[in-house]
Amino acid sequence: MWESFYRTIAIESGNHTPPLPDGSPLYALIESRGHEPVHDEHRFQAALSAAADHGLLTDAVAAMSGTDRDRLWAIRDDIPALVRAMGTRLAYDVSLPVTAIPAYLEAVGRQLGAPLADQLVVFGHLGDGNLHLTLPFDPVTKAIADQAVYDALVPFAGSVSAEHGIGLEKRAWLGHTRSEGEIQAMRRIKRALDPNGIMNPGKLLGLTD
Repeated sequence: MWESFYRTIAIESGNHTPPLPDGSPLYALIESRGHEPVHDEHRFQAALSAAADHGLLTDAVAAMSGTDRDRLWAIRDDIPALVRAMGTRLAYDVSLPVTAIPAYLEAVGRQLGAPLADQLVVFGHLGDGNLHLTLPFDPVTKAIADQAVYDALVPFAGSVSAEHGIGLEKRAWLGHTRSEGEIQAMRRIKRALDPNGIMNPGKLLGLTD
């Protein structure tokens, strides 16, 4: 959770007791499952202490019960609070190598420019490099944001989609992260499996492909 997301949900929404103060650039939820319950808690706390000693984190809170765990995850999962805070919003679902995420977000912010970059809210799944980027909606913002979010993926070999597919909305941007050869291969497979065009028509490859 980037600071913008954590502040909006944990601090400003009033739905949660903040487990940590705001002001940090990143907040990570890390859940670990071991096979020795008697020792697992101590191992996890030792790992947190070691991370702090190496400067990898500035603060941490550990769940001491299932209830504590659920309260922490409730912050990350409280998307309704984000919707209430932002109103109608633009929502993007992209993926790229985890190590490229900081440079990617810097590039997106640069292309968005002020004041849009200051309104960007980011969260995601670092385990698989899946990012969700959110901005308040208006037609002009959408055109600028689409270009910024998808153009910035190209140097990092990212994907315009992660967990929500291409569908109709991202069809025009597929070429940003798939070569023409790959798209042609998709078309040939589609025609071979669906010669009459009756399977989910119009999605991904277009009505006339």
